[in-house]
Amino acid sequence: EAGDYKLFIPQLELDANSKIALTGLNGSGKTLFINHLLEVLKQKGKAEKVLYLPQEILETEEQRILSDFCNCDDDLRGEILSTLYRLGSEPLSLSQHNEEKSSKMSVSPGELRKLIIAMGISSPISFMILDEPTNHLDELSKKLIIGTLKEFFGIGIVVSHDRNFCDELCKKTVWLYRENVKFLGGKDFVVAESFNVSFSDSIKLMEENAASSRNAWNQLDKKAKTEQSRIHQLQVEAEK
Repeated sequence: EAGDYKLFIPQLELDANSKIALTGLNGSGKTLFINHLLEVLKQKGKAEKVLYLPQEILETEEQRILSDFCNCDDDLRGEILSTLYRLGSEPLSLSQHNEEKSSKMSVSPGELRKLIIAMGISSPISFMILDEPTNHLDELSKKLIIGTLKEFFGIGIVVSHDRNFCDELCKKTVWLYRENVKFLGGKDFVVAESFNVSFSDSIKLMEENAASSRNAWNQLDKKAKTEQSRIHQLQVEAEK
């Protein structure tokens, strides 16, 4: 249960280096799924091992992240700056922020997302949940982030509609869709369907499944019409 919704989630086998694409239409329940997963991890005492990159980062959260970076010890800060460099950032600007110790700092949305990822990778986390991580990033930055995340030895869930990004990084795909079940009082169900293939290949499988279902339906419809015609003929014969 998740609020007014019921989640149907398949059993997912996650090894230590699994990277999973989580996708679906807008309003299909992706945020609901992630919030539920975060709450489950918190209840299991795993919150400190999780990096969560939200789709939208509030200014207060931005200031907290920048403050945490400035308060890192020299070794950890150096590791973060090295990762940022590999992500295509110019660490000098952040170093200047740290030296100035200004009361209010600011970086671009794209650079902030890179910083969050770099800080996560440099800390002892085992689980990443990235909500639309490619927002505000150019193509080169996306490629560099893919390379860095591939080296992350942990479980990663990427919420995204970016097919190329997901295809390069994720070998499993989970599609979410929402259904309204009328015979249960119109209750909304969020259903997850899992595929052990890439984003693009999962679309092909769904198209094949849909075509197979349409074919099966057409066969049943044809059979039903044949039986209906036969019954009608029997009725006519019986009335003679």
